[in-house]
Amino acid sequence: MPTDSDWTTLMNFAGKESVAGGKLKEAGESHWNSPNVGATNEYKFTALPGGFYNSNAYLSKGMSTFFWSANEAANPEFASYFFMFSAGAEMIHYPQGDKKFGYSVRCIKK
Repeated sequence: MPTDSDWTTLMNFAGKESVAGGKLKEAGESHWNSPNVGATNEYKFTALPGGFYNSNAYLSKGMSTFFWSANEAANPEFASYFFMFSAGAEMIHYPQGDKKFGYSVRCIKK
């Protein structure tokens, strides 16, 4: 699973936080809700809007995607994650996501 460093390297390569989400999201509105701001999938990453699972329901499907990082927070119940959403081109890093939420995972080959 990618670390914060891996995700940050990808984000910076794709133009930094303000535009990286758009360049990594699947283009169009087949899966993403309208408007899918900035979505070009320029680097063929094809991020899809899986939303997340929260104890008894899937939420935010079509609107956003959350990707876990391998980095844990100081509290072992939390870990870092990266977020993209349909209404913006940003890719945002959050250092503390509750591990009880079902976020997506991308694997990497090193």
